Amino acid sequence: MRVPGLLLRTPILLERHTGNRGDGDTYAAAVQVMADVKTSVRVSNGPEGQTITTWATCTVRPTVTVTAGDRVTVHGVARKVASVAPIQGAGRTVAGLLLTAGDG
Repeated sequence: MRVPGLLLRTPILLERHTGNRGDGDTYAAAVQVMADVKTSVRVSNGPEGQTITTWATCTVRPTVTVTAGDRVTVHGVARKVASVAPIQGAGRTVAGLLLTAGDG
């Protein structure tokens, strides 16, 4: 269940969602992790029928802790994580992140 380090070339920043104050969401301090980033804009429907515009898919090591609603910064642009799903690859499971294009 190991992701080859050569694939993880792009540093991204992950910030855990810690709650919401009256003026917006709050996040923990950013943590840098290495990822394989594929940028591509696409529109799909979410589980509750909402329209989701995604702009990147990031593959990270399975030990990275991330949930939907956390914030991720890729190439200087911050966005919210729409969903987290395992990605199958070469008989192994790695953690995958699907990032939204909404305000982050």
